[in-house]
Amino acid sequence: MKDWRPTGGQSVPAFDHYMAPGVAKSFVKELHKVMSIRYPECNGELSRVDKNNGLLNNEGIKHELKKIRAEHRLILDKVDEIKQLIATRYCKHLEEEDIEYLIDAAIELTDDDTHQAMEAVVHNLNSMHCLPYYERIWVLDTKDNSFKTWEIGKLVEEFEEHRFKVVSLNRNTGEAEFKYIVAAQRQDNHRNLVTIKNNQGAKVTVTDNHKLMTLDGLDIVKKLPSETELTLSPRFIHTPQVNNDICLENYGTARVDSPYLENHVFISEEFAELMGYYMADGSLLGKTGTICFTVCEKVKSDYLINLVKDIFDKEFSTQITYYDNSKQGKQEKDVRFGIGRRLARMIADKFGRVGKEKHIPIEIMFATDNIKSAFLKAYFACDGRRNANYSELSSTNKDLQEQVAFMLMSLGGSPHFCNRDTRSGFDGSPSNIYSLSLSGYDSFLVGIKDEIKTKFSIPKYDLSMIPKISDIQRNRNLMYHELDELIQTGKIAGCEHILNIFANKIISKEEGNSGDIYVYDISVEDNENFLTAEGIYVSNSRAGAQVPFSSLNYGTDISPEGRMVIRNILKATEEGLGNGETPIFPISIFKLKAGVSVNKEDPNYDLFKLACRVSAKRLFPNFSNLDAPYNLQFYKEGDINTEVAYMGCAAGHERITYRLNGEEVEWCFEDIWDDLAKTYPVKKYGISEYMEIPDMEILDDSSNHSFVKCKKIIRNPNKNNWKQITVLTSGASLDMITVTVTADHPFPVAGKGRVLTKDLEQGDYLALAYDLSPAQIVTISDIDVNSTNLDLKYSYDVETESDRFTLSKLVSHNCRTRVIDNHYDPTHKITTSRGNLSWTSINLPRLGIKANHDIDKFFRMLDEKMELIHTQLLARFEVQCRKHPRNYPFLMEQGVWLDSDKLNPDDDITDVLKHGTLAVGFIGLAECLKALTGQHHGESEESQRLGLRIIGYMRQKTDAWQAAEHMNYSVIATPAEGISGRFTAIDKKKYGIIPGVTDRNYYTNSFHVPVYFNISAFRKINLEAPYHDICNGGHITYIELDGDPSKNLEAFEKVVRYMYDAGIGYGAVNHPVDRDPICNYTGIIDDVCPRCGRREGEPMTMEMWQKIKGYVGVPDASNCGTCGNPDEEADRIPNPIYPILIPGDR
Repeated sequence: MKDWRPTGGQSVPAFDHYMAPGVAKSFVKELHKVMSIRYPECNGELSRVDKNNGLLNNEGIKHELKKIRAEHRLILDKVDEIKQLIATRYCKHLEEEDIEYLIDAAIELTDDDTHQAMEAVVHNLNSMHCLPYYERIWVLDTKDNSFKTWEIGKLVEEFEEHRFKVVSLNRNTGEAEFKYIVAAQRQDNHRNLVTIKNNQGAKVTVTDNHKLMTLDGLDIVKKLPSETELTLSPRFIHTPQVNNDICLENYGTARVDSPYLENHVFISEEFAELMGYYMADGSLLGKTGTICFTVCEKVKSDYLINLVKDIFDKEFSTQITYYDNSKQGKQEKDVRFGIGRRLARMIADKFGRVGKEKHIPIEIMFATDNIKSAFLKAYFACDGRRNANYSELSSTNKDLQEQVAFMLMSLGGSPHFCNRDTRSGFDGSPSNIYSLSLSGYDSFLVGIKDEIKTKFSIPKYDLSMIPKISDIQRNRNLMYHELDELIQTGKIAGCEHILNIFANKIISKEEGNSGDIYVYDISVEDNENFLTAEGIYVSNSRAGAQVPFSSLNYGTDISPEGRMVIRNILKATEEGLGNGETPIFPISIFKLKAGVSVNKEDPNYDLFKLACRVSAKRLFPNFSNLDAPYNLQFYKEGDINTEVAYMGCAAGHERITYRLNGEEVEWCFEDIWDDLAKTYPVKKYGISEYMEIPDMEILDDSSNHSFVKCKKIIRNPNKNNWKQITVLTSGASLDMITVTVTADHPFPVAGKGRVLTKDLEQGDYLALAYDLSPAQIVTISDIDVNSTNLDLKYSYDVETESDRFTLSKLVSHNCRTRVIDNHYDPTHKITTSRGNLSWTSINLPRLGIKANHDIDKFFRMLDEKMELIHTQLLARFEVQCRKHPRNYPFLMEQGVWLDSDKLNPDDDITDVLKHGTLAVGFIGLAECLKALTGQHHGESEESQRLGLRIIGYMRQKTDAWQAAEHMNYSVIATPAEGISGRFTAIDKKKYGIIPGVTDRNYYTNSFHVPVYFNISAFRKINLEAPYHDICNGGHITYIELDGDPSKNLEAFEKVVRYMYDAGIGYGAVNHPVDRDPICNYTGIIDDVCPRCGRREGEPMTMEMWQKIKGYVGVPDASNCGTCGNPDEEADRIPNPIYPILIPGDR
């Protein structure tokens, strides 16, 4: 299966649908493998060349399977077709049971592949892929224009944006590129470290989940250390251009009697050669301005003197020293030039003074190939040695040897690294010797012409992966010049990238742990990989600087492949991390949908049961209700970027007015459906049916006789949740109007906003469509379908652009989502590639305190605050729009935002951002109500009505903004991990301790009933459910359970089902989860571990993992990035789950 790459803070709305094609691809691979291995007698048939298409038959069956997969997207539901294909074309002699075995074995192997992929998702999102502090990587520092290796830990500590670049592999071209580091991160070290060594002696140490760049056939891919057989290194590196001279004005002013008066030194081949000699055996003598070359055994003094004269166009004062050789007599020892202090300061700065200080400046490393070759040849002439088999460069200066190796790689070489055992230095101290062994072409690069080998081998490749190359002899090394010739002659297409890399075989992997507390990583723009000091490309882990906050939504794919994904992501979550720990991420969300997963007859019901079991053990998945009218995600046929789900609406006898083909008709729902079904196709999703009527319009406001476009008319089977509402109209004539609707049908209610029928109350005012005057509810009653004369076999609804329509003279809302609404671009009402651009949260308790029990004053202040936030959101939006795609390279280039992948780096992004949403959040509704009325909504029906009125008013404001501006606004129930304590601390200091308001160290999350309030699970669900409808930007309800729910899965499932029935859009169940790190028991641990009998602290403390504000983590886990308030956690009390109520009861 291909890698799925999460991005920080990213929600994957249809994870099962997205991954299913990868499962199908794995099945094709596994089936072909099983056929080849299980029945070798078929190999003759499978390998026979098909003369008609030029393909081998084993490729032919792959081709057939790929055709099936391409035509249908998936393949596992085409098993009968595959069996027929095998029996009639490829293995004709096999019996039916043999073919059945092939299919079953391939499915089993595919399931194993899928499980491994899901394990990788869970493990990789919970532990960053990192390197130890000491691992060195190549870094270009644009601040001081230096290029050298840095310890990655030090780089992370000094990281600055737009300062550092690294060498990075372009996976398409194979070329080495210089790319900016966009983020740097330090993480706790919870992984083993693996040291990998290749056949060139190069090493790299990474965590065991950090991927390396490698080859899959001839494709450049990323693989884990355990899966990697080849490392990749650059062959040729095109470095950035640099100045070809060095300015001496930065090193002081030349005196009149200075030996060198020029202000520049030109970087020529001759200067590079001289500095190569200096790097090998040169030094600066004190502060005398004298440079000394102790190279006379290799280079004669006359040659050096002439070389210096040619470079500087000047004869410096020169001194030659000698020593006595007993056999050869007097010999030259060194040559000294009086170059002056300014020139000496430049050389000291650019090249170093002596020994381990020396380094190669960027002016040489990034120079032309001729200049680099001149430097290397001079350096090797004095410091290198040769034997019969190879050449070698040795030094105690590791930095210098790494720079030399880089220069060789930039010229197309591949040096062999060797770190010798320690030996005594000149002062008697131990000293490591760092060596580069050179053979063939590398020796040629440093001037050893008598050992030129123009044909040097690279590791073997699987030539079967290259099309049209079957005539080349297999199972031998392929030479670069041979591969180059094949590419140039067109025999191999699309393989040019191979010429830009070396692939070296891994010869050892040593796994262990250094005991380091932290490990480190960087994020690289575009290519997402970087080059280590010894020339090995490794992947970076991800964009961002903390564990990725990612959520995976799944549960609705009913295909065999999709079900396999769902089952295995659940199993991987249930298994936990390697040592039994509960995963922090991803936030798994199981989507509930009638007809898909809710009922026993639904195809994914077994997966819903599994999800409950996993959540009872691991706290995840949470549960999303697609059948809640405000959380619907419309599925369009063939479009997995939308989620269709429909709820009931009105009874079939209720009437609407519509216009179609120029004719205006008022008719009842059931007759309209029967009439239209004769002309338009009826489509199904789950238990729902719908028709798309392109030219149909629905009466929206009868007071001015306005119509809006109707996109769909919907019919659902009876769910036995009917309500009958009777209203009394006002005005000159008092009339009674009665409508029959489902309990989850929404109406606009005066002072409350959008309210579900089940939450309506006697005395509420609805709006009359013909004059928008109020109509007061007189009665609300349940309907027993068995004792009524009404035909309630189906319920009906319409989807309109305005989210409203006239229903039997009353203004009604659609039963459809507002979450995916897109007022800026109605053609893109989808959930993917959109989201909240930003939100600002209101401190409701402060407004409640300042209002001093005056409700009218409170609403005036709330209105002022809303308008202030409106202005602020627009101002922030304008700032965001001033950016360009280049400011968000990953988000824009990968199309994370809708249509962003179509933009150029400097294009305007306003139209892209307008698909997103500006949101108003709030915190502390409970404390606000306490300040206003003396009771929160868990204590008082009156307070609950006021709470709905407050949040409903906020929703009315945001709806008005988006209608006026054609922008997307929403109300969001703020999670408030950061501000809950900060707001309280500020208000406590300003207003003092107010019981029930500021007497704790936190404000309650959004609309939640306080965690310390004793309330049953079912009543808490009933109270919070109406707020889910209003908060169209996001919402969640938590239930706290006591004890170990994994031992009572029936009760756990009842809670989840009750959330679904009550209309909770997104719910989660919290419960204690302990783990004994000694025996890995996971469950409820009191004083003694039930498995091993160990007590707390004997000898290790137990780890307690609990969900805080929807995230799992230890209470002091700073690496989560978003932990909740520990005081709030300590105050939590369980919500008892008995007695079970009927949704809507209070």
